[in-house]
Amino acid sequence: MTLESDIINIPPRYSRGEFGSMTDYLTYKEGHRDARHAAAEIALKGDRALNILQEIDDYYLDEIKSEYLRDKIADFLREVRGY
Repeated sequence: MTLESDIINIPPRYSRGEFGSMTDYLTYKEGHRDARHAAAEIALKGDRALNILQEIDDYYLDEIKSEYLRDKIADFLREVRGY
């Protein structure tokens, strides 16, 4: 499974019996669904960004003019690549 599908499949914390009315329960379920989907979209964007950064090789890293940005990306790539 992917992180996105793990997020989508997070079960609700509360059950129907813990709500005073069906309206409250359905409102909770709708909010839970919306939050899971929004979190999965954020995770997917992070995966895309990670894939792009992992494709950067040392040559392109040297072409980045901002020393701060270059150092941040280099640190991140070392962490991701494990060296």
